[in-house]
Amino acid sequence: MDPSKYSSSITPISQVLLDLPPSCVEFVPWHEDVNPSRDLFVVGTYNLVKDDVHEKIAGPQTRNGSLVLFRLNDGNLDILDSVQTQSAILDIHFLPGALTFGASDSTGNISILKLVKAPASNKVGIKEVIRHQIFPDTEDNDTLILSFAWYPHTEFPPPPAMVMTLNTGEIHVIRFKSWEFDSYLTEHGPLISHSQKAECCAWSPYSKSPKDATCGDDVRESTLRISCLLHLDSTKEYDFEAELQLPHRKFRPHDSGLTAILPLRGPDFSNSNPLLLTGGYDGYVRVYAPYGDASSSRPQTHTEVEIGGGVWKLKLVNQDVNQDVNQDVTSTNRPSKYRVLASCMHAGSRVLDVIYSDGRWTINVVGSVGHDLNYASDFQPLTPDFQNNAIFPNEFNLKRVCLSTSFYDRLLCAWEFDPLRGDISK
Repeated sequence: MDPSKYSSSITPISQVLLDLPPSCVEFVPWHEDVNPSRDLFVVGTYNLVKDDVHEKIAGPQTRNGSLVLFRLNDGNLDILDSVQTQSAILDIHFLPGALTFGASDSTGNISILKLVKAPASNKVGIKEVIRHQIFPDTEDNDTLILSFAWYPHTEFPPPPAMVMTLNTGEIHVIRFKSWEFDSYLTEHGPLISHSQKAECCAWSPYSKSPKDATCGDDVRESTLRISCLLHLDSTKEYDFEAELQLPHRKFRPHDSGLTAILPLRGPDFSNSNPLLLTGGYDGYVRVYAPYGDASSSRPQTHTEVEIGGGVWKLKLVNQDVNQDVNQDVTSTNRPSKYRVLASCMHAGSRVLDVIYSDGRWTINVVGSVGHDLNYASDFQPLTPDFQNNAIFPNEFNLKRVCLSTSFYDRLLCAWEFDPLRGDISK
């Protein structure tokens, strides 16, 4: 491990060479059935099968991949299980607080998998529950589910739902009929259609109104489109055809392709409009209010910083939002803080502190790890004692273990971020 690739706030822990290029990674949420589950994580891989005769393949390309279960064990990255897949894995996400996760692939499938313990050995492994061919994959056309996001339930949840993006530019929503995942409901046609492939999507749960916004991007036109859905109701059949015909609006927060969307809980609790952290091919991260704020309904970029390399993914590590929920009043005595892990395609990983104080937004880069083609990063969950609290300001002083990847180098790296050891920019 080259020390020059790590900023002063980062300490490298370990790295391993994977069999196939890594495309996504996610830690397992803490769960009492697998203790300590917070040391486990899953890596999805993407392999483009090259033609030995022709350098350029006409028509659909052949891809495969794998799902690899790791344990971070005293600084070592130990493989516990590996499942080979006939298609390349493009995205993975665990259901909150569960050992069940979804995986999207390069042939239009959504697979539901879960972590299980072998009765005899007590060893943890990956078990496929079911695989659904959501979109057809033909000899003439590949249908890639590039990304997806689970619906963020805040109360006793109905069966899971997800929004997903396709290489065709379409944004779709499906809802499973039960927790067995054996069947699902879908809308009649896409929620949104972009002219080019849509790389990312997100639900925005931070709203006082009974709606959530789904966001998708258009990689060439650099557009953000927002459409609203009513909360999914577990007591009735969900009428996708009626609810998904709501109008959507189009925005352009970046000059080049928009590739990452992270909804934030805004410091103004009385404002139910979404507040977004966005990233693009231009290497910028922006705090973006598509519907403006109390002073104006026009789209606003509150602040921006260039972190380089093309921002591929943004993930919220923790937040300390200064809100008085009961009075809808924000005190100016204490700033609101958001710590974010950014995956940059040609620059590695960046740890960002997004701060709102005295009416101003700032973005500071407080950690940096250099890798090429870093499509996936993640951070280790905190222990249950912390997870049981809604807000814990001291969390921003805690060390956090993170993962980052290098696609063509096939590297998986573990490192520790220490917020008290300095930063890069202020």
